Amino acid sequence: MLLKQRLFAAEKIFRPNKAPLAIAFLDTGISPVADFTHPQNRIIAFLDLVDGKTAPYDDNGHGTHVTGFSRKREKTSFREGRRSLGSSI
Repeated sequence: MLLKQRLFAAEKIFRPNKAPLAIAFLDTGISPVADFTHPQNRIIAFLDLVDGKTAPYDDNGHGTHVTGFSRKREKTSFREGRRSLGSSI
């Protein structure tokens, strides 16, 4: 089974009522760029385990890049006629 098929199958099992989904990323951080904050802020939590900062930031860029794939997937799904996951980060 293709990864895409497995993901949609898992969604039907674990989200039968289409409850909002939150995705956690453990990486270098996240910059509050427009893709994550507009039209609504989807960054609902941020924890800095290195410097203890409280506002979202990414001094390396890798975490923001990786998180961007989740947003791209939603936009692609929407264009293909599938419902968007509407996930929070």
